[in-house]
Amino acid sequence: MDSQDIDRLARLIFEYGESADSELMPASAILAFGSHDEHVAERAAELWHEGLAPFIIFTGGLGRITKRLWQEPEAERFAHIAEEAGVPVDAIVTEPDSTNTGDNIRFTRELMRKKGIAKARLIVVERPYRALRTRATVSCLWPGLTFQVAVPDIGYDEYARWYASGLAPISKHEFISVLVGDVERNVIYPERGWQDPVMTPEMVLDASRMLAQAGYTEQLLPDVSIW
Repeated sequence: MDSQDIDRLARLIFEYGESADSELMPASAILAFGSHDEHVAERAAELWHEGLAPFIIFTGGLGRITKRLWQEPEAERFAHIAEEAGVPVDAIVTEPDSTNTGDNIRFTRELMRKKGIAKARLIVVERPYRALRTRATVSCLWPGLTFQVAVPDIGYDEYARWYASGLAPISKHEFISVLVGDVERNVIYPERGWQDPVMTPEMVLDASRMLAQAGYTEQLLPDVSIW
């Protein structure tokens, strides 16, 4: 499989994972999910500056990828980026203990309950290609929450160039492996009660299978195969 075929298949999965809301309403808080991708922190800061919420919650400890990249939790690293972008410290809350999406939600929900804002409206900020899975997970694990999803305005081609440049925290190969792993989780996790079901087109399943067969397997679940 040549590089053009790989990009074509990966772009298909990337676009399948997109699920952002085009018109955002004012919210009680902005909830930004941590990861290796600091564009999410920058986007959360932009939304704060637009006056869409009075504060930002950054959630994330050290996950599968970031535990080998950084010493500080994702939430704290993202908070520093927001501060550098002009968001005041008193407008930032961090949840630095979660290591997966389910814990991101559970720990944030408890944090907000303690602050007396459990009935909040949220703007959830996530990577573009992860937005569908995060939306399905939030709606499953936080029933009754009113929320919208926002993402950095970055498409597949720009992400691919960034990951291939050597300037990103992970390689392009691992980025594509993450895309493949997300498809698998969108099939498996609803069966486990960890997220709401999502429709996964056959062409997306085929693209994921072909990329897995080409070696993009680092983020697949252990001892599980949907193909």
